[in-house]
Amino acid sequence: MSTHLFLFGSGPPFTEKLGKRFVEVMREKTCIIFVIDRPGINDYRKMYEGMLKSLGVHCLFRPLPAVSEQGICDELKACGGIIIGGGNTEKYIDELVETTIGPTIRDQFHTGIPVAGFSAGAIMSMEKSMISAKDHPSKRLNVRKGLGLQQQTQVAVHFSEWKEEEHLRMITKDYGIEGFGINEKSGIYFKNGTKEMIEGSGVYKIHAGVLHKLEVENR
Repeated sequence: MSTHLFLFGSGPPFTEKLGKRFVEVMREKTCIIFVIDRPGINDYRKMYEGMLKSLGVHCLFRPLPAVSEQGICDELKACGGIIIGGGNTEKYIDELVETTIGPTIRDQFHTGIPVAGFSAGAIMSMEKSMISAKDHPSKRLNVRKGLGLQQQTQVAVHFSEWKEEEHLRMITKDYGIEGFGINEKSGIYFKNGTKEMIEGSGVYKIHAGVLHKLEVENR
């Protein structure tokens, strides 16, 4: 069974081609959208749902913390797509990775259900969530458990906007790990763990200590 992971360097909406590809690989046209509940969160709802609804997808908007973990897990087992939004990365980890919801997301991912992570959602899709010093109250790199959807890979989001090259180098010092910097309004699609498609203003990769800007390509 093929796996499908979509990672974005900022919050919604989907970039056009990656959004369409996400819908194409869904088996059922129902998608769960996880966001951290905060004032004004409904203003983001239309940004997440817009393209999906225009392509015939029914969206379940699920602010966290969840009212019922079991209820969310049941919905996950019946859905065709999963989206993890942007915002406070540690709160997402607390509410998804550190609960029964996280293993259910991982299980569904490995059955072929596509997962999209926006900013915080991209960071926590890795084996370890590497939270930038620029995005943490301690002003230091903070490492926490991730969902483990992508192996031997790390990402830096808001890459050019936050000038995160040093951060990307730090989290990929082990050259067995691939490192990608993703600009805002940009994304990467991984199929079976391999980069399949990129879109947007800029996606970068560190290889052998050298930073390269990747050319937009469609497979």
